[in-house]
Amino acid sequence: MIYRLRGCELDAARFELKRNGETVSVEPQVLELLLYLIEHRDRAVTRNELFEKLWRGRIVTDSALNSRIKAARSAIGDDGASQAQIRTLHRTGYRFVGPVDDSPAGSPAAQPIAATPAALSSDEGLLAPPPLARRRFGLLGAALGLLLAVGAFSLLPRDARDLGSPPAVASAAIAPVSRQSLAVLPFADLSGDPEQRYFVDGISVELMKVLSHLPDLLVTNRTSTAYFEGRNETSAAIGEQLGVAHLLTGSVRKAGDHVRITVELVDAASGYQLWADSYDRELGDIFEVQDEIAAHVATALQVKLGLGESAEIGMTRNVEAYDAFLRGYAAYNEHTREAFPVAIEHMHRAIALDPKFSRAWAYLYCIYLDGANVVPERGAEWARKSVESLERARSVTPDSPFVHILEAREDMRFGRLVEARATLDALPDGYWTADRFVTRDVFLGRALLATGHAQDAVEALERARAADPLSAVADLYLAIAYAAAGDSGKALAASDRGLASGAFRANFAGNALLIALGTRDADEIRRRLSMVEGAPAYSAIYEAVAPLLDDPHAGLAEVRRIAAAPAPPDFIRAVLIAHWAAYFGDAPLALEQLRGIAHGSPDEGLLWRPVLTDVRKLPGFKELVRNEGLAAYWRENGWPAFCRPTAADDFECT
Repeated sequence: MIYRLRGCELDAARFELKRNGETVSVEPQVLELLLYLIEHRDRAVTRNELFEKLWRGRIVTDSALNSRIKAARSAIGDDGASQAQIRTLHRTGYRFVGPVDDSPAGSPAAQPIAATPAALSSDEGLLAPPPLARRRFGLLGAALGLLLAVGAFSLLPRDARDLGSPPAVASAAIAPVSRQSLAVLPFADLSGDPEQRYFVDGISVELMKVLSHLPDLLVTNRTSTAYFEGRNETSAAIGEQLGVAHLLTGSVRKAGDHVRITVELVDAASGYQLWADSYDRELGDIFEVQDEIAAHVATALQVKLGLGESAEIGMTRNVEAYDAFLRGYAAYNEHTREAFPVAIEHMHRAIALDPKFSRAWAYLYCIYLDGANVVPERGAEWARKSVESLERARSVTPDSPFVHILEAREDMRFGRLVEARATLDALPDGYWTADRFVTRDVFLGRALLATGHAQDAVEALERARAADPLSAVADLYLAIAYAAAGDSGKALAASDRGLASGAFRANFAGNALLIALGTRDADEIRRRLSMVEGAPAYSAIYEAVAPLLDDPHAGLAEVRRIAAAPAPPDFIRAVLIAHWAAYFGDAPLALEQLRGIAHGSPDEGLLWRPVLTDVRKLPGFKELVRNEGLAAYWRENGWPAFCRPTAADDFECT
């Protein structure tokens, strides 16, 4: 098979690339990447898919794939700025979007595809707005600039734009390629001032470009849609001629420093309005206004058309419900006493707006469960409600992989380790949910860590990190796994990456302190103590022991005093006492604290941190792991490095 690209020919049989008739020297892996993207050009190719295709299970860094993509683009005359042939799809992967002719040699269709200067062939090109208009695309990725673009074509003079019927329109109607297809029609300028047309065009010029980067959405090119500006055509006729299922229309009215923008999503065949909204804003910084509106429109379109994460089982089609869900999710990620009630309130609002919003029920399980440890006075109530929330999620979407992963988490909490592992193994390798918070490899790593298989946990969690290098969740558990595996350097490095990300700051700082205790490096412990945050009860523990690091007798006396003081059940308090008792040399006190919290613990690394080495040598520790079902699990599935069998029904741990 020979693929004729723009100015290039790729011979799959000979594994050879020619550009303008000359053979191009390219690494075999880069050619393999090009072939794979071209052969699957009808869809997005995920980064996970490329990692598996190119490295076949080997763990490599994210930069390795980035360099191969850069080399592939360079080989065919493309680059990362124009992305005229290999396009990056935000949060998804890549797609080959350049022209490809694979008709047999000698056939009329088998003609070379002329090379086109990148400036003319790309979405950037001569029609692009100044670079300043693209400066604010940050964490929201493709969504952030969403509303900035209805027709860059309209920036050309009117006589240049009035091309008559473009070939796609003049010919027979095109069948819609997908329900997830869209044409962005030129927005109407209601300002009544021709001098303001630039503003309408400036808002519209980025929209089509950014929409084309949304995962799973097919967007008609701007030349075709510009044909319909000012023409009185029905939505059905436009959709039929452009081959799309949906139309996005709108209007802009600008008066002085005030702007009103109206946006409408229409089902092309029926003409029914699926969603609409309007935005009244003071201009201020024009780019901030554009970005703000863009984010709202992006979210609405993804929900209504079922794109990206909104396409997963259990998501909603109610924009208000999705907005409440996102607010709850953001509060949950703060992981503080104050934030958990806020997260719960937003998730309940999302569920009230859409009772079948399974993802909201599933996250409510997570919020209640994690909140029970951070807000101990609500612990019993929230633990009960977490189980109820998971049951509701299961009843709405029994086949949801997301729910299955959370079921595995629940099994892990209560020692049903065989069941948890079976659930995780049943998921596809590398499975990840759209938000990447709950992934197979993360939870497989957690399951392995809970059973003491620290090195296996590291490997699973590194796979998760390779798929998503900025994942704070992967780093959180990698820090625990590396520490348990005896590599405190990598454990603290993972903690520092997490702290730099700003996510789960209290968790990263607290865990880094427990890792530092295992190093017995007083300077490192002091440094980590300076970073921890927590409720007053926990801060009081830190403040009491911090001055006593060099006086173990006084330190131990202080820890015993704290442990003896009356206090309601509190998971975090017990964790702190156990680790500080072990650090200062009272292994039995540490074990006593662990007995009270091991069952149902959300901390899979609880028993395996280095500072607890002497605790694991106690006879009572064997009783603890037997009660948790670990000994039986090890006999069936292999012993971890921490423990080994010594007789028919006995074992020892270190």
